Amino acid sequence: RAVGSGCRTRSDAARTSTGTVPGDRYRGGVTTPPFHVAQINIGTMVAPTDDPRVAEFMDGLDRINAIADRSPGFVWRLQTGEGNATSIQIFPNPLELVNVSLWESVDALKDYVYQSDHVDFFRRRAAWFEADAKRVALWTVPAGEIPELDEAVRRVEFLERRGPTPYAFGFGRQPAQLLIETTGLDDPDTLGLVHRLNGELEAVATEPDENHFTL
Repeated sequence: RAVGSGCRTRSDAARTSTGTVPGDRYRGGVTTPPFHVAQINIGTMVAPTDDPRVAEFMDGLDRINAIADRSPGFVWRLQTGEGNATSIQIFPNPLELVNVSLWESVDALKDYVYQSDHVDFFRRRAAWFEADAKRVALWTVPAGEIPELDEAVRRVEFLERRGPTPYAFGFGRQPAQLLIETTGLDDPDTLGLVHRLNGELEAVATEPDENHFTL
C-alpha cells in the first residue's frame, strides 16, 4: 500500500490534449482509475533529417503516422504543427530524436508496431538509425492524462538503470501495476503503517532522529 497522492501537469506547446479525465472507478475503498500505456522511443539518426541518406524515412513519416492515428487503441502522439516530432530537440546531440505516444493497452501498441504496415518501416530502422542507440520504455498513465516529455525521459533512464518495474518496462512481460490508495492519518491502518515504518527506521539509525520521520 502506498500512502499519499500526486498530480501531473500537462503544459507543453508541442502537445494537444485528448480530452478530459474520465471518472474513476471506486472499489472497496480504493480509487482505481482506468489506465493507458505510454511509450517513449529515442533513437539516433545516421544523418541529419535533411540528408539524402534518411530521405526515405522522412518521406514516409506522414504515411506511418497516419497508420498510427487510425489504429485501434491509439490515443495520442507527440507532434508539432508539422505532424511529427522530428524537430523537437531535447538532447545535446541534434541527431538524437524522441517520440512519445499513448495507447489504450500494450496489446494495441504491439499490434501497431508489429502487425500493421508500420512493421516494414520498423524492419528497415537500421538504415536510418544507429543500431546501438535505441532506447524504449513503457509505463501506465491514468486515462485522460498526457505524459510530460521530461517525465518520459526519466522513465527510460530508470528502466536502463533498474530494469523492468511498474514504473517503467519494455515490450516483454508487463509488471504488476502499482495500486495507490489515498488515505488520511485518522485511518487506523495508516497510523499503524507509519508507526511500523518509524520503528524500522529507528532500528537502523546510528544517531537519534537519523533518517527518521514522524507524522
